[in-house]
Amino acid sequence: MQGDAFRLVVQSYAANSLSSSRLSFDTAPVASMQRAVSLEELRLGLDLDVMHVGSHGSDPSDLVVFAWVEAGHPDLEYDAALARPSSGALRGSALSQRDLIRGLTAELSLTAA
Repeated sequence: MQGDAFRLVVQSYAANSLSSSRLSFDTAPVASMQRAVSLEELRLGLDLDVMHVGSHGSDPSDLVVFAWVEAGHPDLEYDAALARPSSGALRGSALSQRDLIRGLTAELSLTAA
């Protein structure tokens, strides 16, 4: 990726949103967030908290986390739940796992699509 300003978007979905191991954007995420990240943060890795409120109708340990980073600044007026990755975005997804200390966690590596 080129540039010095990047937008990271993280969304979590109920695992049943997956169709043949592919994420369907027809369903709204149960949680989402966006923030500015630096190239250095991307190199070192980030720990992020993505919170959701309420019930999404499935087991909370059955979530898929989907994230991407793309050039540009986060538009905090724009809801991250409605965001979709650009064609040049680095993307990653992972099923959540139960961690006895931290609750649900997911570790993602972002790669070019």
